Amino acid sequence: QNRLAGLKSCFALTEQELEASPVCPHCGFRPAAESRTEQRGLRGEPDSVLSTQSSVLINAAAVLQQLDDQLDKMLAEWTATLLANLEDPTTKGNLSLLKPEPRKLVLGFVKKRTLPDDLDQDFIHALQEVLCGLTKVSVKIADLREALLAGGSPATPAEMRKRFEEYLAELTRGKEPDKVRIVLE
Repeated sequence: QNRLAGLKSCFALTEQELEASPVCPHCGFRPAAESRTEQRGLRGEPDSVLSTQSSVLINAAAVLQQLDDQLDKMLAEWTATLLANLEDPTTKGNLSLLKPEPRKLVLGFVKKRTLPDDLDQDFIHALQEVLCGLTKVSVKIADLREALLAGGSPATPAEMRKRFEEYLAELTRGKEPDKVRIVLE
């Protein structure tokens, strides 16, 4: 980002002027080459403690190509890292805890092995959910029935709701509510 911001340009320069002369008549700027200050160590290493400064001519197109290549490399590395994490056995178990739509988005990414062109919030949220470590809480129907009938039957809707909420609170105690997924067995 700093290297891209460091490139200079002249917005007054027109295409016709550039065809007539490689130097901008407005500011003397040469778009084909830019000067960049570079720090070199005594042995030629960049950013050494003992360094000298020199001005080097760089080609703006070459810098842009280099930045584009770096972005492509970063994208490939991020994609590989995401795929490796999603193929981890622990994370694979979390896939089954996602709702159908987010699961479809993540499985589509794993199948295609490329990030979608449009990284929308649904896809990002689905990845965050599956990678953040969801906690599966299994609920057996018999245990649920026992918890709901613990205070006797018949019961009012408010009593039944209270029993259900108490049962859920007991099951999820000590766990992060946003990461808990309840599965009926």
